[in-house]
Amino acid sequence: MVSVAEAMATFLERHGVDLVVGQSLPSAFHLAVTDTGMQQIQVRTENAGTAICDAYARVAGRLAVMTAQGGPAAVPFGRRRHSAASSVSSRPMAVCRAIRRSP
Repeated sequence: MVSVAEAMATFLERHGVDLVVGQSLPSAFHLAVTDTGMQQIQVRTENAGTAICDAYARVAGRLAVMTAQGGPAAVPFGRRRHSAASSVSSRPMAVCRAIRRSP
């Protein structure tokens, strides 16, 4: 049986994504990415990750995926995402929010 994380990684690779940037969260997704041909870059801050994705999209003309966790650190991620989305040379951006329910 294929997990949701594996299905997402396969879907993204099939649709041309070749770069995933994040802080290894969500863990299951980042572990699934290691089984694909996509490159991963682990970052310490959301600002660094979104800057990498923005620059990659502008230079390579391809979509990169950034993962981030919620909480106070999500504020700079949101600001950078808004900046990239509103720029003249903006590139497509997909944002998904994972909700973990306690058992």
